[in-house]
Amino acid sequence: HEALGQTILEAMSCGLPIIAAPNSANVITASNEIIDDDKNYFTQTHSAEAFADVYDVMAQLSATEYQNISQFNREQAEERFSWSALAKDLLKESNVSANESEKP
Repeated sequence: HEALGQTILEAMSCGLPIIAAPNSANVITASNEIIDDDKNYFTQTHSAEAFADVYDVMAQLSATEYQNISQFNREQAEERFSWSALAKDLLKESNVSANESEKP
């Protein structure tokens, strides 16, 4: 079990379409926060059959549909989860914290 979703981030950075499972009573993941369900896929349940069903849907994608998902995921990985994006967020947060601590 990997709550952060490192494998999802790695797949996105490679431009792969994502199949993820939703949160459930027994499993809590960051999948909903990481991927866009308009361009990627969520299973209905946490089962091999559910993943196989979604894989069958993905296998029917046209080359153009696949390329659109691939490009979207690659861009999302770079814009939201790259070291550069992390550094910008940290600098922004540190500036906010510094400004708040300077208030009388």
